[in-house]
Amino acid sequence: MTTQHKSPIEPLGYLNWAQYSTFKHHLRIPLPYLRVVVKNYRDLTEVPILLPGLIQKIDQHLWSTMQDLEFFEKKLKASGVPVPYIRNDETPVAGVKTVNAYEMILGDVNKILNKPLVLYFHSGFESAALQAASNVIKAAIKSGVDAKMVSFGKLLEEIKKWDQNNYVATTADKAEILCLYMVGTEYTTDFSQSVLKTLIQTRRTEGKPTLVCSHLEPADFKKRYFELNGVGFKWEDPGMISTVDELVKYLKS
Repeated sequence: MTTQHKSPIEPLGYLNWAQYSTFKHHLRIPLPYLRVVVKNYRDLTEVPILLPGLIQKIDQHLWSTMQDLEFFEKKLKASGVPVPYIRNDETPVAGVKTVNAYEMILGDVNKILNKPLVLYFHSGFESAALQAASNVIKAAIKSGVDAKMVSFGKLLEEIKKWDQNNYVATTADKAEILCLYMVGTEYTTDFSQSVLKTLIQTRRTEGKPTLVCSHLEPADFKKRYFELNGVGFKWEDPGMISTVDELVKYLKS
């Protein structure tokens, strides 16, 4: 008798194994964005090639739903804090040492200023990592620090324009604290590897701290890019210790 194997996320009603494979291996994006993708794309296999531009479109949509922004929230928007994390100040789950180090930074962001630090925040879908990094940037902005966030894919697209006065690229260079997020969702090339390495090394030389957010484990980051030599912060995303079926229920909620 032939066994009928079903996709673990078949409850969504349309995903086959090809789409599940795409989800598992190529859609490791923060859950607020993944939720929008799952609800609006019936064929997930077409989504990876749309990244990271698709994230920018989702951000634009989410911004349109944000009403009555307060002055500080407008500053966060101008600094590039992702929309889902503007009004979310939760502390993600992590090991005791990670949380302790994180809370020390959050308590006084000035401690990492003017230091050649690279902090590598990572989690399975990058949700918790991006939440933690956003909290650091928000604390920095509240303290009057010139802190910026930019998705790595957007940075690459802007640099390709070859505009010496490009606002995004210039901002990434000059920010006192910079957070590069969604590193690893772009189509990796020699160009993207070079941009990432050059930016991080330049900021190190200038004594400027950089936060790097990704879904990649440090070993996978090294294989894909280079040896980061940064301080690793491993976070736990919601549902990461659960089954895929439970993840689907979370995404559909």
